[in-house]
Amino acid sequence: MRGIEFVSLTDETFRRHTADDWDLVMIEKIIGTPVVKEKIIDLADRDGVLDHTEALTGVPAYETRELSFAFEYLDAIEDWADLFTEIRNFLHGRRLKIHEPDDPNYYYLGRVSVSDPTGGRVKAFTVTVRADTWKYPITGETVITEAVRASETIILPNNWRPVCPTITTTGAVTFEFGGANYSIAGAGSFRFPRFRLGYGANEVKIVSGSGEITFTYQEGAI
Repeated sequence: MRGIEFVSLTDETFRRHTADDWDLVMIEKIIGTPVVKEKIIDLADRDGVLDHTEALTGVPAYETRELSFAFEYLDAIEDWADLFTEIRNFLHGRRLKIHEPDDPNYYYLGRVSVSDPTGGRVKAFTVTVRADTWKYPITGETVITEAVRASETIILPNNWRPVCPTITTTGAVTFEFGGANYSIAGAGSFRFPRFRLGYGANEVKIVSGSGEITFTYQEGAI
């Protein structure tokens, strides 16, 4: 199996690839699927159960997901102590991006832990990640900027993850989304908790205003 790349959140140049930089052989890879937070009510006097899993938001919520990568080190044993010190310093306890080569369009994000090593001349250890529910596009945040024109419809595409965009305007604007109107009095950046994008093409209709409006949000997939 090919290796994994770990990348700092604050400096994209601060990265390490388990095979290319550390000469590790990955012997096992587990990409866990996040567990659905089910809300099931079982009443004794009715058939079946009541499933309220999507009652609050209309979509299911999920637990964090777990990733696990097992490695072996087959090179010179005299180099092992210094190498493993470097590995632990870079990984253990840090929140990092994880690039998995079999899923090149996305990255994972989570808190990394390194196990104690085992073995004799062939050293083995496991790296686990308590990751966010969602995997994120490597292209970064989605940013859509449009001129504010009354009656114009702006399409905001979204890949599965429900998300509240940050709205940046150069002037006053009122727009309609999901049957509700949202008004911004002047230039600035704003978020509305009820303005929440769902999966697919989300339609935002400009009611009035001037200048430009920008929507910024982080898409995500399971």
